[in-house]
Amino acid sequence: MSIVENENQLLENISKLEPIKPVKRNILASHLLHKSLIFIVSFVSIFFIYALSPGQSNHYFKDGGLSYIGLGLYLMIVMTLFTLFLKKFWVSYISSIRHLALMSFLTIFTILFNELTFSFSPYFSFLPAFAMLIRIFTNFQVSLVLSIAVTISSYMLSSNDVTVLAINLFSVVLSSFSLTKIQQRSDLAKAGLTVSFVDSIILVSLKLITGATDLNKLMLDVSLVAASGVFSAIISIGSLPYLESLFGLITSFKLAELTNPNQPLLKQMMIKAPGTYQHSLIVGNLAEAAAEGINADALLTRVGAMYHDIGKMVRPYFFIENQLGIENQHSKISPRLSALVITSHVKEGIELAKEYKLPSIIRDFIPMHHGTSLVAYFYHQAKQTEKSEDVVEAHFRYPGPKPQTKETAILMLADATEAAVRAISKPTVDQIQKTIGKIIKARIDDGQLAEAPLTLVDLEKISNEFLRILQSLYHSRIEYPSEEKIMKDLGRKPQNGNIFK
Repeated sequence: MSIVENENQLLENISKLEPIKPVKRNILASHLLHKSLIFIVSFVSIFFIYALSPGQSNHYFKDGGLSYIGLGLYLMIVMTLFTLFLKKFWVSYISSIRHLALMSFLTIFTILFNELTFSFSPYFSFLPAFAMLIRIFTNFQVSLVLSIAVTISSYMLSSNDVTVLAINLFSVVLSSFSLTKIQQRSDLAKAGLTVSFVDSIILVSLKLITGATDLNKLMLDVSLVAASGVFSAIISIGSLPYLESLFGLITSFKLAELTNPNQPLLKQMMIKAPGTYQHSLIVGNLAEAAAEGINADALLTRVGAMYHDIGKMVRPYFFIENQLGIENQHSKISPRLSALVITSHVKEGIELAKEYKLPSIIRDFIPMHHGTSLVAYFYHQAKQTEKSEDVVEAHFRYPGPKPQTKETAILMLADATEAAVRAISKPTVDQIQKTIGKIIKARIDDGQLAEAPLTLVDLEKISNEFLRILQSLYHSRIEYPSEEKIMKDLGRKPQNGNIFK
């Protein structure tokens, strides 16, 4: 975009931008219907897998009748308890249709796989892969609880061999623990090898305890247990892109890839809008720390911060952080057009995000970090230069939507706070603290946080994290003496500009 863009060109180019589509908010009845359907499909699928399985679980249901009633009651209780667990401790997952659908799909697939392979060997299981995948898409606690529930259910209904149950319990617990801090795909391979090695040793020890004497059988079982761990790691790594695409979810691996400075959009921003790029890095640090402080998704928040202002690359010279050595372009156009140019960076950012195929969960940060907030400076400037009745406040607001998640709300606060503190010439701790408080209060008063699931306790923690980071960034520096004073004190003259030669 040329820097000599005139008013007519600006209006014409901005008018071509597609309007932002409003967020489709979940209607309560529809949301409950979807969750009920997932629950019913899961229940019916698992019930028929056990009831009609060609594997050993079929011996429980030879007579039908009461056995089927018992199976139905058992599944109902287990599924209800897990639902209550999510509702009590991890409401974000019970509220997410996509996460529920993923957990349902993986649970059904794992039980079906185990039932089909059980007649071959109970030691070759999909359970380690199940635990790894649930851990990647949710968290350690959810993975541990769900995988243990599936393991106990599978082997209570399929085997009376305590050794089989013990080995598979160790497998899922190890799989979940091995990925406590997962950062790259190689961590999955390490987890698979760990599961294979530890499970093999445990199986040998349990066989020795029970007095197993068939060496060939023992070696076969150990080989299958070891293969199960490696197989699970391979399947987990290979299936991740497909599961991400199928359920519209994003993993920490993909997020980590998006933080790479060599990503095309980030490289462009470094060149076209270096000031915006530096601003995004600082905002990312602020937002990440705040997200960690309230147990939100810190990595997602950081990535959202990296890309939230990519639209500024279209007209970087209209944004103050990129105006070093350049005349302020807003002095040449009307306040009304200035506001239009400023707010249009949101639409332009969304178009760039779609062009470069950024995940939708990252694209959401672009419009939501401003919500429907007012471009106050140009609004007040317009009121001074135009008739008050002609100045409509709505024309000076961002198109929205407002932040819908903790992460997008944190970014809104971090973005505004960093800009406000940066504008202070010599910020003190007290000034920084007051600025943070003013920003948060202003956003609350303007209704920008009305749709975000943040509590007052969360806001207090966010404020404290902002203060901690900004205090370290903008701390008072020692005022060093001038070169002349140093020369005078030393009684020396500078040589080629270096007073210490």
